[in-house]
Amino acid sequence: MPWIARKTKHFTEVGKNAKFSIERVKFHVNFKTKLKDTVFARPRRARWRVFKALSQPKRPIDDTDRRIIRSLLVDARTPCQQIAKEFNVHPSTVAYRIRKLLESGVIKKFSISVDWRKLGKNVEAAILIDAAQRDVRKLAEHLSSLDEVIEVHSVAGYHDLLIMVAATDMDEFRRFLEDKLGKIPQIEKINTAIVMEDFKEE
Repeated sequence: MPWIARKTKHFTEVGKNAKFSIERVKFHVNFKTKLKDTVFARPRRARWRVFKALSQPKRPIDDTDRRIIRSLLVDARTPCQQIAKEFNVHPSTVAYRIRKLLESGVIKKFSISVDWRKLGKNVEAAILIDAAQRDVRKLAEHLSSLDEVIEVHSVAGYHDLLIMVAATDMDEFRRFLEDKLGKIPQIEKINTAIVMEDFKEE
């Protein structure tokens, strides 16, 4: 092969390789840019956790979960060690299950149970409300903002809402009925029941 032909072939191959190298660099840069938004851009340990979470099906609630929930309903401050000792399991198992119950929404939050009578609220009443309009949600939101109302529930049947009210005495409760509930135009009718004694409350 003539010298000039060999040189021409050489420069042609160099040009092709250079073009191929440039394309590889572009692909590499674009791939890394897209990779930042994917799971694979995470650290190795984080990737393992993601894949493990995706591969595991949702764990059904079993008897141990229900017993833990019952214990927390009695006293939400019960230590994991005490629950574990009661059910003969490891404390880390109890802590793990409580965390999973929180993540799944089975346990919505940890709250307190108040004895309203010891706060001077000697009158507690349940009130069933019939709404004049069908937009019960707005009415429920308005009732939730009243200081005397401690619970608001939407119910099925002959009534629309059930609210629990705590008042200092019957005079305050009467003023609540007349001055607050009586002036809400969305309320058509109410039925009231005074709570005499609490036997079970969770």
